[in-house]
Order: sequence, then structure tokens, then C-alpha cells
Amino acid sequence: MHIWATDFHCATIQDLHHLLEPIGVIFYDQSLSSKCKLFNNCAHNLTIINEKNGINLNHSLIPKFYDRYKDDWQMQQVDAFVCYHPTSMCELYIPFNRSIIVVASTRYEMGRQDRDTWMKWNKNLQKLSQHPKNTIAANNLYDSKYIEYFTGIKAKLIPSICDYTNVTYNPSNNSFLLFAGRSGKSSSVFDKPYNEACARQNCSELSIVNSKTLPVPYKYEDIVRYQGFVLIPYQVSTMSLFEHYRMNVPIFAPSVELLIEWHQKHNILREKTWNGVTNQTIISPGSHISAHDSQKHLPDPNNDTDVESLKYWIPFSDFYQWPHVIIFNTLDELIIKMKTTDLIEVSQLMKQYNLQEKKRVMNIWKEVLHKVAKYSERQPSQ
Repeated sequence: MHIWATDFHCATIQDLHHLLEPIGVIFYDQSLSSKCKLFNNCAHNLTIINEKNGINLNHSLIPKFYDRYKDDWQMQQVDAFVCYHPTSMCELYIPFNRSIIVVASTRYEMGRQDRDTWMKWNKNLQKLSQHPKNTIAANNLYDSKYIEYFTGIKAKLIPSICDYTNVTYNPSNNSFLLFAGRSGKSSSVFDKPYNEACARQNCSELSIVNSKTLPVPYKYEDIVRYQGFVLIPYQVSTMSLFEHYRMNVPIFAPSVELLIEWHQKHNILREKTWNGVTNQTIISPGSHISAHDSQKHLPDPNNDTDVESLKYWIPFSDFYQWPHVIIFNTLDELIIKMKTTDLIEVSQLMKQYNLQEKKRVMNIWKEVLHKVAKYSERQPSQ
């Protein structure tokens, strides 16, 4: 079976390589990610689309791409297209009449944020969902629910595995590692209150290292040596969090209530909305389109001025869905749990869960591939 991918995120497709190549899937991987050299999968001789026009794809390029590639020898072997980041890249492939696998790894309107192109993507997604050869999915529960909110489609949940790191918890470093977003704001939210809590709790024996002090990119084998990871989220789901969890490293995360408090004060989760990504100074006021008729009773996921919306949507974040994540309600409680938690036991429980989860996810992918094979003109063996 042959699958074509043109993604703007390396980890999403690298994960599929690692999972599906052992069962015979061949990838035509034309990555447009800025980090594609890390995985040696940069787009080669790809025309019509590129790293500059691919995300905010002009619909006039779709027929041009089809005309260029309809007789291409590789394209004639393709059984399915897969799109993660952005999902809307799959609009490019609709004319080829092959199976399309959409798996959202972030909000699915990426590249289609304005009202008109978002509505058009919704219609195309709904049409795709009506044919059994296609799969509409997300790699996290938040995005699965989010797709349903705007389209009415019950998107399949297919978590990423990301055990391609090939490392596991090996705590030889006495420090904990802090992952506090991509801006300095998250660190400032944490640093001063943590130091104050330390003064109260006498945590002189505890050491936290900010991940921003590590080499870029950091080495997987280096970070598994820390006692655990302290997470100050900037998003509800990230590929790096999948990597970290699959390493079986204990993860400490703020409770829903604490995260909402921080977000209301400091907007630290701004990247969960495209409004927040495009305008870093605002609190996202709401969506540019309405909910699907079946979802109008639910709060708008993009209205961060509404605390009821935050209370409803934030619990769908990965770090609240996965077992064995260590939740703290205050920084004092974080310090106590860092001192007293049996981290080796937590890691073992994570390892057991991860092994079971990989088997479960592999079975989901085999079902998806079976559908592709059933409707493929080439009738591949998978």
C-alpha cells in the first residue's frame, strides 16, 4: 500500500512511518516542514505547492496540481493521502478520487481561518466523511470534539504514538525539567510563584532546569535522565507531549482549575485558538463561524472570555485524558508531590499503558488501511 503525505509537521508523519512501514506501507513523503532535514524527508521536485503557499492554499492551485500530477508515476501508485498539519491540505487531493485520511493534530481550520474558506473546508470535509473509503480523525480528544462542534462529524480518535524516540525513563539526573511554553511568558508565570512556594516548603533539595536552556534541538536520550517533567501548557495537545509521555517520564501538570486561572490572568493557552496565534495580545473573543446545528447547545471553544467555555473544553486536553499524569492544584502541592511521589512506579505504570495503547492504535490503523484497500483501484494486499 502506498500513502502520499505533504505535511508541515515532521513528527506526525514520522510517527506513521514508524508504525506502518513494518506492516508494509510505503510512504511518498514530501514534507514541507522547516525541520524536515532532521528526518531526511524534505519535499523533492515537488511543484505547484511549496512551504510558502501550502498552508493558506489558494483554491486555484488545486486543478493545477491535479493536471501536473494525474499522470505522475508515483501518484498512479498512491492508494491514499494523509493530512495532519494542516488537515485542509487534503482539499488538494480530492480530484484524484483516492482514499483521504484526515487526522487533525491541531485545530482543523489551520490555513482556512477566515469565514469563507473555513465554511468551504467544512463542506468538503462533510462530503469526504460520507464515503466509507475516507477517514476523518484527530490524534487527540480536544480536536475530535472540536471537529464535531463545527461540522457535526464524529471524528475518529487515533492518538499519535511517537515512540520513534527509542528511549525510556532513565533518571540519572537529580533535577526536574520544566517545559513552560514557547514564549517567556509561561516561565514568568511559574518562576516567581514557584520560588515563593519553595521558600515555604523548604525545597532546597529540589532542582528544576528550564528546557529552554537545553541545546536546540535537544537529544531524546538527554531528557529522559531527568527525574520528571513539569509541564506549563501552551496548547491542549502537542507532538512533543506525545513524545515525552511515550518515554515513560513522569509528567506533572496543573489542574484544570489552576490552568484556567493562569490562562485568564496570563493567556498562556493562547495557541489553542487561531485568534491567539495570529494576535498574541488579545484574548480570543470567539469563532468566525457558528457551531453545527447539532452542537449549538455547547459553548464556543474559541471564546476564551467565557469561563464556562474554558471549563467545558480544557478538560479534553491530552494531559487530563492520559492516565498517570501527576496533577497539582497549587505550586505548594507540586513541590510536595515532587518530593513524595514514587516516580519509578509511575514510570512503570506509564510503560504498561503505552504498550497497551500502541496495540490499540495499531488495530485502529489496520481498520483504516483495510478500508483503503477495499476501495483502492489497485487492490493492495493490506
